[in-house]
Amino acid sequence: TLFLHCLALPRAISQTSPFWTTYQHDARHTGLSPFAGPQTNTVKWTLDLIGLPDPVAGPTGLIYLSFETSRWNWKVVAVNPDGTIAFQTATYFGRGGPAPTIADDGTIYAGTGTSSGSSTDLYAFYPDGTLKWKRALPAFAPATLGPDGTVYVAAGSFLTGGLNQLVALNPSDGSSKWIYDFYSGI
Repeated sequence: TLFLHCLALPRAISQTSPFWTTYQHDARHTGLSPFAGPQTNTVKWTLDLIGLPDPVAGPTGLIYLSFETSRWNWKVVAVNPDGTIAFQTATYFGRGGPAPTIADDGTIYAGTGTSSGSSTDLYAFYPDGTLKWKRALPAFAPATLGPDGTVYVAAGSFLTGGLNQLVALNPSDGSSKWIYDFYSGI
């Protein structure tokens, strides 16, 4: 069981990127924050969850977590800044995947992990947590968003037969804009 602790954070130091909307903060996954860290060790609230989810913060201040609810089941939970649950997605089959990514329009991109070469899926949810679309992909890293909203995923691993690709998806329906195969160069 993981206890998620939220500490009181001061306002952002820099306005270059005010939100932590993806794994490791930005499109380059630098992990660098424009925020000053906690100034005290006062805990504002805790949330009892299974596993070790990576939280991200959306443009409205909600904190999003993708985590396994049990073996082979997962969901996304949105938490208000005061620690109350804003909403939860339905529970989906699969291993909990990488940290969700939140678009400027509030779309939530989250995916399933892989085990023993099974397929994985990238899910897009509307800002209220209802399903927008689902796309099967080989194992993939957290989604990265382009300035035009294009969803980029690095897909493939030794578990899925080595299909190492960079995939660009349309944010509206998850269809492919293009796929670059690292092995064939197409």
